[in-house]
Amino acid sequence: MKKTVVASLAAAMVMGIAGTSFAAANPFVDVPAKHWSYDSVTKLAQAGIVDGYADGKFQGDKVMTRYEMAQVIAKAMAKSDKADAKQKATIDKLAAEYATELNTMGVRVAALEKNASNLKLTGDVRLRWNNTAKRADSQQFKDRFRLNMTSQINDTTSLYARFVYTDDNFNQDGKQRLSDLALTTKGLISNTDVTVGRYTLNLGPTTYFSGTTGDIEGITTNTKAGNFGLLLGYGQVRNTLLKNGLNMKNIAYAEATYAAGKAKFNVDYFKNLNVGGRANGGIVDNAYKIAGGGVAYTFDSNVKVIGEYYKNSAADAKLANGSSPTATIARVAYKGADASKPGSWGASFEYEKMKGNALPYGLTGASTLVNYDDVNASNNGIKSYAFLVDYTLAKNVTFNGFYQFGIKDAVTGVNAPSKTFTRAQINYMF
Repeated sequence: MKKTVVASLAAAMVMGIAGTSFAAANPFVDVPAKHWSYDSVTKLAQAGIVDGYADGKFQGDKVMTRYEMAQVIAKAMAKSDKADAKQKATIDKLAAEYATELNTMGVRVAALEKNASNLKLTGDVRLRWNNTAKRADSQQFKDRFRLNMTSQINDTTSLYARFVYTDDNFNQDGKQRLSDLALTTKGLISNTDVTVGRYTLNLGPTTYFSGTTGDIEGITTNTKAGNFGLLLGYGQVRNTLLKNGLNMKNIAYAEATYAAGKAKFNVDYFKNLNVGGRANGGIVDNAYKIAGGGVAYTFDSNVKVIGEYYKNSAADAKLANGSSPTATIARVAYKGADASKPGSWGASFEYEKMKGNALPYGLTGASTLVNYDDVNASNNGIKSYAFLVDYTLAKNVTFNGFYQFGIKDAVTGVNAPSKTFTRAQINYMF
């Protein structure tokens, strides 16, 4: 036992204080080796909720005084925003057990919370391999690094920023960028959140309609009222997202959602503006005036079915026969990989038929669109099937596999030059 503990015990004996009352009054008494708090703090340390001592290490096999334990718990309390519900309950239980010590440490606890950085950093690294059949560059290795930064400016306003670095076949020129830099104020107008700056835009249950990594600069509002939701926005698109020879400058978009039991419905609208104006030295095409929607139905905790349909009625997006291009997407998903649970997995099967420029392909999050350019000479789009699988290899390390097959011209039904596409990737999250 430490000298400080021996001295404290001697002092207690002189003062005639019983051992139990002494333990409650003196924070330098050792916590018994078998006490439940060691196991609780160890689990919090393994989850990254506590840092331990000043050197950043938590020594679970070392007997601690109640004062030392209270210091560690104070750090956990300061980082409780990173904890899940179960971990927060553990922190509350520990705080109650060591309430006396924490109260006597009032100044120190306040200092810990005051000095805790308001800037939170997370990130991920993705290693990807693509293989497109019958192409000269059929095999491609692509790396991506993303660093996410969040900061709570005040009770209602927060900052989000993301730096992205990608390396495609050792050609990283121009790939580094600050993709997101947005400020969000919650409840600015009643139950409406407002985001301004550069942000990510996800539309539709599969995000095949739109699923950017940042790169939209403007303003968006998000209103929620019971089971209803309404997203409205206006912005400008990063030039490198323009695809298929169609120009886009400023855009307007809207998405209404409604949750009813196990089903969630969405109705979407997207239009490029400034038609007839100048963009990149040319005329902005009347290329996108898309309306449609979908539904996601969750049968139970394991099975979900998604269906989507969109139509692009813009004048410059017409097919050769004069009709407006449409997009149909159907997916059946089973389970899903959870990055925090090694061994968890998920799989899904999907069908897509996307005629011509039915979707704003530069914005879409659809992995299945990689072969679109192979059949776009006729501007007919693609029809294909795909199988996807996800598996958590270790905590915060996941594997994703994707196989697309039966790729055809969406209008004529002729096989595409590349009838199959395979993708495999590993993601590391930190």
